[in-house]
Amino acid sequence: MSLETVLLIVAIIEIATLYRADWVNHKRQFIADCYGIDEFNHLPSFVVMVLKFWIWNVETFLRREGNQ
Repeated sequence: MSLETVLLIVAIIEIATLYRADWVNHKRQFIADCYGIDEFNHLPSFVVMVLKFWIWNVETFLRREGNQ
């Protein structure tokens, strides 16, 4: 593989990671604003949520009548 191809792959991964970090930040802020700090504290840490890309449904971490 050429250097340009490797750099392109790295750039694509970096852009996807930045998008993921922005998405996680938005979702965590939404939970803090709408559900309160108590529900926010039940979320995994920011780093865990960014690195575990399969976490898409944040509401599974919220304590509700069905999720207790």
